[in-house]
Amino acid sequence: GEETTVAFIGGSITQGAGAAPINTECYAYKTFAGFCKLAGRGTEENISYIKAGVGGTPSELGMLRFDRDVLRGGIQQPDIVVVEFAVNDEGDETQGDCYESLVRKILKLPNNPAVILLFSVFADDYNLQERLIPVGKRYELPMVSVKNAVTPQFYDKENRILSKNQYFYDTFHPTNLGHSIMADCLLSYIKRIMMESMTNDYKPDFEGKPAIGA
Repeated sequence: GEETTVAFIGGSITQGAGAAPINTECYAYKTFAGFCKLAGRGTEENISYIKAGVGGTPSELGMLRFDRDVLRGGIQQPDIVVVEFAVNDEGDETQGDCYESLVRKILKLPNNPAVILLFSVFADDYNLQERLIPVGKRYELPMVSVKNAVTPQFYDKENRILSKNQYFYDTFHPTNLGHSIMADCLLSYIKRIMMESMTNDYKPDFEGKPAIGA
């Protein structure tokens, strides 16, 4: 019932590419709508939504876009931030420094937002989660891997729930169904956390050695 802002920053998948209509069928909006049902007052009146997905942008640009597109010049203070760059950072010249720096930037905000690392996947099973998982471990952050959730069953013809053609709109982006599955992965984690007893003693360590670089 409290005032809460949920933000999503990433590339074209966060923007909603492959979803139609893009504004309501993207995983970000579906996650937001599901969160409203879990934690809202029955409507969206106390839950705010920020979608900061821009196609083709890696975390190098995410570092610059975060102030403009999420914080919006200091007007917004997100309570939950989902970071989705696991498929956009292949050309990251810093090899993960900017990704970790972005995570640290969010964690250092004065309102102490929660951060969820989301690892989306391409149709060729590619993502960079092996590079990025150490960042999540370093700061004890939740990590949601869509790759782990859907890819193994693509190759299990006897037990698979859906095919690649059903999940992917094209080589890179999910269909409406794929976006729904991404939202389900996030909401499944959030539901589990809401059922556990929470403590307020989380204090990320910024003094020790970074996982990749800062």
